[in-house]
Amino acid sequence: MSKINPNNIELVRTCDVCPEQYDAYYNDYMVGYLRLRWNYFSVRLTTLENRIDNLLYEANPKGHGCFDDCERSFYLNEAKKAICQYLNENEFIKENHEKRLTPEELETKLDELINKINKK
Repeated sequence: MSKINPNNIELVRTCDVCPEQYDAYYNDYMVGYLRLRWNYFSVRLTTLENRIDNLLYEANPKGHGCFDDCERSFYLNEAKKAICQYLNENEFIKENHEKRLTPEELETKLDELINKINKK
C-alpha cells in the first residue's frame, strides 16, 4: 500500500466559533476529530466503534477557543501529519470508519427523519 501523505487528508471545519473544530477525512471516510478549546488542541482518531478514540496529537497554541491566524496552518498541518503517521503505521480499514454522505444521501436521511417525526 502506498504511503498516505498530509495532502490526502481533508479537513472540514464543523464550528465557526469557539471551540474551533474539524472533522478529518481520508478518501471520504472520517478518520479524525480536531478540537481547540481553552488553549488545548487535540487530534483524535475516529472509528465506528469509538467516535473519538486514540489521542494522536496534542498541543497548547496561543488561541483560546480559536487559533490565532498566524498559527492555524501550522497546527492543522501537524494534525494532518499525525493522522497520516497513524494511518501509515496501522492498516486503514475503511469499514471501520464512517463514510461521508453525499448531499443526496443526506437529503434522503433528513426526509426519512422528518417523516418518522411527523408520524408520531
